[in-house]
Amino acid sequence: MHCTSERLRSLRTVGAHCLREVIAQPPAKLAGLATLCATAGAWSSGDETIATGLLIGATAAAGVLVVGRIACHQFGTTTARNKAAVALSAAAGGGLAAACAIGNEAAVMATESMVAVSAIALCAARVVAARSREEVPPWINAGCVLAAAAAGVMAFCAFTIAVPRGSRAIHMGGGPDGFLLARQAGSLVEALAVEIGKELLSGCGPSVDRRGLTFDDRIKAAAQGLLPYTAACVLINGMAAPALLANGDGVSQDVVFEDLVAAVLVTCLTNVLRNGVNAAVVIHTWDGGKRDGLPDNPIDYQAEPKTMLGRAATIVDRWAVRSLLMAARTATYVFMRTQGFSIEASAMVAQGKYAVFAQFREVLADLMVGDGWSPQVLVHLRETDPPSRIDLEEIEAQFDAQAVELEFERVLQQAGATA
Repeated sequence: MHCTSERLRSLRTVGAHCLREVIAQPPAKLAGLATLCATAGAWSSGDETIATGLLIGATAAAGVLVVGRIACHQFGTTTARNKAAVALSAAAGGGLAAACAIGNEAAVMATESMVAVSAIALCAARVVAARSREEVPPWINAGCVLAAAAAGVMAFCAFTIAVPRGSRAIHMGGGPDGFLLARQAGSLVEALAVEIGKELLSGCGPSVDRRGLTFDDRIKAAAQGLLPYTAACVLINGMAAPALLANGDGVSQDVVFEDLVAAVLVTCLTNVLRNGVNAAVVIHTWDGGKRDGLPDNPIDYQAEPKTMLGRAATIVDRWAVRSLLMAARTATYVFMRTQGFSIEASAMVAQGKYAVFAQFREVLADLMVGDGWSPQVLVHLRETDPPSRIDLEEIEAQFDAQAVELEFERVLQQAGATA
């Protein structure tokens, strides 16, 4: 009976996560679509200079924020050399983001390659560090960064050679350019509206907080939900939504709100499915290994409440990550459409790539605030609990080296006096 009640409670919680997405997604999608149509109208009326400048500036700022924040925790800011590395990283992030915003598909491939290589390398380094119960050496972190940069350069060059036109941004002044910029502007507004809605609704109804998991478990939970989310993106966003576009997607003709609204609203189902699956995976992961001092059920876990400033910072961080991913997706889609691919093929490829990275966007947001940089080691728990993990920072915070040294000297003095 107890097991059944817990299962029903978990199902209600998963349903609450889905319901919050049902409430938050449609208004955000419609706001993004309205911005898309307004930007397309501004382009057709000759006001493209202002719209283009605002778009590129906002996207570049998102890139600077994401990469700069992560670089601060990766390199530190204690020395001039550290600060220089952070500044160079932030500038590179802003440049790549701006290139994605104006449709440079080679830059998109380079960015995605760097993210993939760095993620794989850092995860491998964390696994080795956890097994050896040691910190990740700084030279390994530096090696991961250099390997990611090399992968990005190789991807950029390979794509440029394979598709020479792909190395150049779409020339400003044609119909496809207005469509590209309009979609990018709509994505920026949609991303902000989604994050505001999710933050406002986060306290409504039962929920599970992934912050109660260790950083490694957050990555594992995201990986478990990757396959269903990717399938949903390809099937719903890549196949079902384009089927509702009776008059095309607007690449070669005027963008009409009424022609796109049905397809846009259908894509909400993908996010509903994603959050339901992710909530279920968090519950399953929580049951698989509890940490000392936390409740047995993740539904009972309540993280430290955020201040208004903290909530605003969370919204901005997650908006930046979401915006960058959506900019890369749009650049891929519009590039393929201008190369003659069908709406369905372009959407399936763009959505498939987007899903792989978007499933881990919360992990990127965690890295921006400094989570996950310390390896985790096994600690002794109660005999009734399975093995769990805590961060080395927590151990160091509880360890007073000076007190231990004084106690050791006192014991030696007592031993000498006794002798």
